[in-house]
Amino acid sequence: MTEYGSEKPASSKRIVSASELAEYDFCNVSWYFTRNGYERSQRSMDRMSRGTQMHMNYEQKYIADKRKSNSLLIAILVVVVLMLVIFL
Repeated sequence: MTEYGSEKPASSKRIVSASELAEYDFCNVSWYFTRNGYERSQRSMDRMSRGTQMHMNYEQKYIADKRKSNSLLIAILVVVVLMLVIFL
């Protein structure tokens, strides 16, 4: 088994998984270092941690904004329906 869980083919070439292709597409240097056993520096890990936290904060804000938008849309639709019922 390889480090990615798939079996090595008979020619002993390493198999590239779909997640590796996605990592390569995102950052080929990172993919190369990971694939060849290089360890991340503490600075790199700190930056990645801050980036992950930033994405989590953004996601929470996005979800809250989406809920507000949906609530406003529902309120507008209710008002329009009430106006149609009253005036028709």
